Amino acid sequence: MVESGTAKRCRFSFKFSRRKLNRLKMSEKINLILDCDVGVDDALAVMLALATPNNINLMAITCVAGNATVDKVCINTLKVLKVCDRLDVAVYRGACSGIIGGTFRGTPYHGVDGMGDVQNIPQPDIKLIKEEVAAIALVRMVNERPGEISIAAIGPLTNIAIAMKLDPHFTEKVKEIVIMGGELEGRAAAFLTSEFNFTSDPEAVHVVLNESKCPIVIIPYEICQNNGFDFDYYISTISQNNKKANFIKAITSNSLKREQSRAHIYTPWDFYALAYLVDRSVVTNMANVLVQVELHGSLTRGKMVPDWNRKVQKDHNTNIIMELDIDKIKILFLKMCSNA
Repeated sequence: MVESGTAKRCRFSFKFSRRKLNRLKMSEKINLILDCDVGVDDALAVMLALATPNNINLMAITCVAGNATVDKVCINTLKVLKVCDRLDVAVYRGACSGIIGGTFRGTPYHGVDGMGDVQNIPQPDIKLIKEEVAAIALVRMVNERPGEISIAAIGPLTNIAIAMKLDPHFTEKVKEIVIMGGELEGRAAAFLTSEFNFTSDPEAVHVVLNESKCPIVIIPYEICQNNGFDFDYYISTISQNNKKANFIKAITSNSLKREQSRAHIYTPWDFYALAYLVDRSVVTNMANVLVQVELHGSLTRGKMVPDWNRKVQKDHNTNIIMELDIDKIKILFLKMCSNA
């Protein structure tokens, strides 16, 4: 792995103890709600959750605007569920803009529809989308099973923040929140220096990071990018002749071309957050550090600000994933594509 400068500086100060890592590696089946803005990499994350039923019980998917409008995100979600023969998973429509309004749409990387603009995927029945609003559904499900549900938040955090405002005790009853978002070195460049999910709704990020009472794990942009799949592996893996591999090949075609000319690797960012939930041992190093978000900077709005030097004397429950075992993640991706 190409280790970032921040990772090198923090490697020894924040390295998890062997005992703590061993606890994280213990296998347990997770009751999961996936909160996402289904684009290409979100689709792969959903597919991984569904391909590992011994590890993940996917209870519901709550949709939020991000890579596309929330209506398109809901349709994309149903398309993924259909190809996986899992239309029984409940899908809820959520926030259509950030907490204080406005939208920050994804780049053409994911296509106009958020999922590669593939023409030959059948349109799903939108009547399958539940009438209950996502944030209300989140509050209801967590209250029905307090302490039992993990949330993977791999899009803008608007739905989670709204749920927290609806129920001040919401996160006291959530087992954990795993977030794909933020950046360590300002290289994500969704808006000069900040990462897309955080920039889409910085106020929601502020609410989640500052008011949550449950453990939070963040996997930042650079840690994913530094562990991208090499092209030979990726292309050979998605070249299997089965329904899932063909679907992945179709929706990633345009983004694959962009990555081939730019970085020579393919990085399904959101997939890594689910990989951690499926198998904790894919993470080899975490940093326990207070994390805030910039709300007002004209060039840095939405930027993640970790307190590496512990200047802010405040209790917190946040860990940043710093290193991954890419070989284990590749195995998960291969199994997912092979599981037709």
